[in-house]
Amino acid sequence: MIIKMKNKKAIILIPAYNEIKSLPKIITKLRKYNILVINDSSSDGTKDFLKKNKINHLDTKKRSGQINSIILGFKHIIKKHKKIKYIITFDADGEHKVSDLKKFFNKIKLNPDLVMGSRNRKNRVLENIISIIFNYRFKINDPMTGFKMIKTKIIKDNYKHLNNRYFLIDFLKKISSNISVLNIKINSPVRTDKSRHNSFTTNINMLKTLFLILI
Repeated sequence: MIIKMKNKKAIILIPAYNEIKSLPKIITKLRKYNILVINDSSSDGTKDFLKKNKINHLDTKKRSGQINSIILGFKHIIKKHKKIKYIITFDADGEHKVSDLKKFFNKIKLNPDLVMGSRNRKNRVLENIISIIFNYRFKINDPMTGFKMIKTKIIKDNYKHLNNRYFLIDFLKKISSNISVLNIKINSPVRTDKSRHNSFTTNINMLKTLFLILI
């Protein structure tokens, strides 16, 4: 089902895993946009909600993680939505403000390759360290943000470099020198419920990511 869009050049990609508490509210606010939800084998009723409300979505066959869900969404959009020029990634947990979407859509007229949302607060100390170093080396303020807009052509041309090991930061590192990048400030409210991601595993992967951008 394709929902009537405010801007036909972009689609909002939302990876979701057990976000039934926040996802319905977000979907309600996004109904005027073109959206695609990747339901990552949720067990909390997310799948039933998406089916019942005829929300454009894909279901993974097994739990694959947020980054793999995003990559799956990229692949589907490139294949099935050929007229879409931009993909906007947007979290399902309520961390991102729907009101900030206007900032991204307003940048489309400038024809950027990549627009990165720069959060006013980050969840972990390691995120701040990674952001400082990555900004110094590659001019991207907040490489770990889940709120970004990227040209489908850039993804299509560099698809082989996408993987789930480094939060897509290795992908950004690979393409940053050959694309135009805009950084825009976004609001990042404090999350009130528990993260769906394993904190220990996330921190280990962040340390690996930090090493990656230092070499």
